[in-house]
Amino acid sequence: MFKLKNSLLLMAPLLLIAIITYLLLNQNSRLPALKTTSPWFQEGLVALKMASRREINNNPGAARNIILFIGDGMGISTVT
Repeated sequence: MFKLKNSLLLMAPLLLIAIITYLLLNQNSRLPALKTTSPWFQEGLVALKMASRREINNNPGAARNIILFIGDGMGISTVT
């Protein structure tokens, strides 16, 4: 039972990424046309498609963790 819980916890982030990717690549996007036609959005889609085609390195010793830093309102006085 513990192994099943552990594997489900490990699969949750992958499932979340898969759902987000599906929603972003879905042709019937719910975003306004202005946002989907912006250069930043288009470049992001291209980068996402290229990243999804990359081969995954499952060799022992390969990096497996991702650290994501999100900052909001991080001015010079906050960072230094």
